[in-house]
Parts: sequence; C-alpha cells; structure tokens
Amino acid sequence: MKKRVLTAIVLLSILVPLLVIDHIVAEVLFAAIACVISVIGTYELMRAAYNESQSLKHLRIIVPIFSGIIALATCIASYSSVFDYDHFLNYNAIVIVLYILLVSTVLGIVVFTKDSTAKDAMTCLLGLTYSGLMLGYAFSLRFIHPQSTNKFIFNVDGTRCFVYVYAIVALTDSFAFFFGCKYGKHRLCPAVSPKKSVEGAVAGLIGGGLSGVAAMLLLGMINDTKGEALVYSLLIGLGISLLISVLVQLGDLVESKLKRSYEIKDFGNILPGHGGILDRFDSFIFSGSFVYVALLALEAIIRIFMRNISF
Repeated sequence: MKKRVLTAIVLLSILVPLLVIDHIVAEVLFAAIACVISVIGTYELMRAAYNESQSLKHLRIIVPIFSGIIALATCIASYSSVFDYDHFLNYNAIVIVLYILLVSTVLGIVVFTKDSTAKDAMTCLLGLTYSGLMLGYAFSLRFIHPQSTNKFIFNVDGTRCFVYVYAIVALTDSFAFFFGCKYGKHRLCPAVSPKKSVEGAVAGLIGGGLSGVAAMLLLGMINDTKGEALVYSLLIGLGISLLISVLVQLGDLVESKLKRSYEIKDFGNILPGHGGILDRFDSFIFSGSFVYVALLALEAIIRIFMRNISF
C-alpha cells in the first residue's frame, strides 16, 4: 500500500502541474507524456500476448510506435479546438484516417509474415485501438474546448473535464475496493476477477456518481447555480457521473479479462504498487474515451441544431 500511495503522489506531482498550467510548454509536455504512455502501454500488451515467443517480434516494436503516433495525433487534433472547433472536427476526421492507414499497414505486415494467424492480427488491432486510439482520446480531454456545449449545458473545458473524469475513476475504484473488502459477499464476475464483489461494485457506483457531482460543483462546471436550473443540472450531472462510473468498472473488468487470458498478474512493474501503465490507466481509458467521443458528438449535434434554427 505504501508503494502504491507513493507512486500515486509522484504521478500526480507530474500530471497536475501540466493540467493546470495554461502555457504551451505544459501542453506540449502533456501531449508528449500521453504519447509515451501509449507506447509503453501498447508494448506491455504486445509483450503479454506473445510472452517470450519470437513470433512476430518486429510487431512488438512497430505496433507500440504506431499507437504512440495515434495518441499524439488525437492530442494535436484536440488542441486545435482552442482556436476553431470546426477545424477540430476536421482534424479528428484526419485522426480516424490515420488510424485506418496504420491499422491497414500493420495488418498487411501480419499477412505477409510467415506463420502468422488471425489471432496475431486481432492482437495488433487491439493494441492500436485500446492503448492507441482510446487512450489517446482519454488523454485528449486535457485539450478539448467544446464552445457551443459550454453555452448551453456545462462548462467543460479541458482541465475541468480531465479532472472530473479522473476523480470519478479514482473514487469509484477506492469505494469499490474498500467497501468490497469489508462487506463483499457476492462475487461480481468470479470467472474474470474473483475478488470483485457486487457490494463493492454498488458502492463504487454510488461513490463515483456522488463524487462526480461534487467535482462538477467544485470545478465550476455547472453554468446556472440558481433555483430549478441547478436541480436539473445536478440530476443530469449525477446521471452522467453514474454512467461514467459504470464504464470505469467495465474497463477494470476488461483489463482483468485480458490478464487472465494472458495468464499474468500485472502488465508490467514500471509503477511500483500499481503494476504497469495499463494496470494504472485501464479504467480511465474506457471512461475518458467515452466522454471525449460523447462531447464531440454533442458539440456537433448542437452546432447542426443551431444552424438549422438560424435559418
């Protein structure tokens, strides 16, 4: 536990300044860290899939590099939203095109590699999608500035949004762990993670939902704080926070399923007390990428609606 806490403190001491400092240097460093995390996470996944086998050894290098490129591209695309959200939508389309091109390239390499199988192709696709595109979207919350959404719903600029989601991740995990250890009697998904309980999952859901609402208030994410508008905003915020909390726990279960399939305890040991990069950011990958895509879709819908109204 001591190692786990110390590692968390070190991580926060690195990420928090890069989140709150509004300067190009901090933003560039944060994007670089996201890229590095993607590379390391994908390497952990590829290493676990192939263990010590020499089969397709070259892909254990190529796929992580490609994942890092995708993650960096999502950060750059998101950064453009500060200046022009229309360009941001275009840049995100470019990210998808880049993703498809890199996936096609990797699958082509697999096809022309002797003794490769469909399992190899799916492993590479998982790496590029899970710890490349999805992780990139999750960390790109730092840069997102949905201009139209802010006017009508919540104030969700990059830093606020990132902290909000990560607060739900951290507190969902904490409530589920401590409550499950003390009161857990019914196994949630014993075939995947024998220690997780239904009681812990419910506690994590409630704790994550309420902490999300609290984070919204503390971060000033609710635009109208008077009367019925505040009540409606809190109810909507609670619903969103509960959904994110569900995704947090789903992400944790998916990670457990992967580790059980690969017959490993952790994906790595780069983070003492936590394991590997994927062990630390598994829940955030799912929840963060969902929030990013949801904000992107919501912004596009609001803009289309407003243009139609103007006519």
